[in-house]
Amino acid sequence: MSESIHYSKFRWIALVGAFIVNVCAGMNLLSFAPIMGVIAEDLKIDLGTASFGFMGLGNLAMSVAILIAGFLIDRFGMFPVVICSIVFQTLANFSFLPFGHSYQSALILRILEMVVIAPTFIFCGPMVAVWFPSKEISIANAIGFCGTGIGIMLGLNLVPILTQYTDSWQFGMAGLSVGGFVTLLVIISVSILSKRYQPLTLQSKNLATNDLKIDIKKQILANPMFWIGTVITVTYTWSTQMFNDLSPAYLAVPPPTGIDLGPVISGKLSSIVSFSGIISALFAGFLVDKVFRGNNQIVIMIGMIIGIVFYPTIMISGVYSHIPILIVCLLITGAVTPFVGPTTVSYASKNFAPSVIGRVIGMWMFLGNVGGAAGIMVGSIALRSTGNYNLSIAIAVIFLILGLFTSFFLKNQTTTESIIEVKSFFRKTCK
Repeated sequence: MSESIHYSKFRWIALVGAFIVNVCAGMNLLSFAPIMGVIAEDLKIDLGTASFGFMGLGNLAMSVAILIAGFLIDRFGMFPVVICSIVFQTLANFSFLPFGHSYQSALILRILEMVVIAPTFIFCGPMVAVWFPSKEISIANAIGFCGTGIGIMLGLNLVPILTQYTDSWQFGMAGLSVGGFVTLLVIISVSILSKRYQPLTLQSKNLATNDLKIDIKKQILANPMFWIGTVITVTYTWSTQMFNDLSPAYLAVPPPTGIDLGPVISGKLSSIVSFSGIISALFAGFLVDKVFRGNNQIVIMIGMIIGIVFYPTIMISGVYSHIPILIVCLLITGAVTPFVGPTTVSYASKNFAPSVIGRVIGMWMFLGNVGGAAGIMVGSIALRSTGNYNLSIAIAVIFLILGLFTSFFLKNQTTTESIIEVKSFFRKTCK
């Protein structure tokens, strides 16, 4: 993308909109995790079944929706798709109050909620690609990602508190619909303003419908960096979703399965991971843009190494029996997601044409979240089989090791670089 193109100051308003959208999505994403024990007891199901259904199947449904959302965003635009997403997230949360009193109906609502969350995780990538210069893309993506971290932190704390105060987890979930309504007002306002500041990059980059298959083949499927990014995304998402979705319950439930801190304290401790993610995301963006001069690969590798070293620490008695040490370890593990996730998205924003970024990110997130959903389900099966979380954490670490190895092959390229040159580079790198 040419740096000579004039970039309107409206880009910062658009970024604020993306930030708030991510806050809303983050609140909904892990809101079930710290109250999983309460839900299982209320619906009279075991913890493994609850985790498998609400977290595993929910994430699997979101994975499929993310693939579709990428195509919808490229076809119909960012704002129309994300506005529909927020509307249905808000309705789904409120619906837990009247309809969340059986496992079947609650599961349907949770799956629907995870499906409509999908477009929000793609929204930021295409937005920064068309409104921001390349030298600001990593930090802009990081700021957008901070919204997800803040939202997760809010969801992990607000839902257990509302649940405890009202003695109803259904009311705790319905309370999140207030945030959805506020988000809807904000993003509609930003969408209306955006019509006055259409990015110049879109005027020359929009695709005709009959060019869709050509672009997918030449700019995506024939590009080895797309497949390397896919493996990185799958391995990282498998690991982080397994850890982030299962660890709150591990902190909350009694021994021998967990460490018996209760849902409220578990939510507060788990929110430390999200708080760390907010700071780490900005730091990761700074490292990419200012320290490593646009080299996303190094920051991704750092994130993988952090997870490999620190994910297992929460299983060590010397750590979880001393809350200050546990907090430090959770703060450090919080850097894994922002160092790998938004850094990979910013790589796509800088290395693929704006006309296909939605599809690239959508396919990465689809395949990644399939792996993530599989990770949660495998972790839930391991939990049910062993009665503890040790095997689940071990599997998460193994996948991070695979991701670290794959990230050695990730290299920067320009969107004008020919496929032949990229293939030649890839063959040389593999040798």
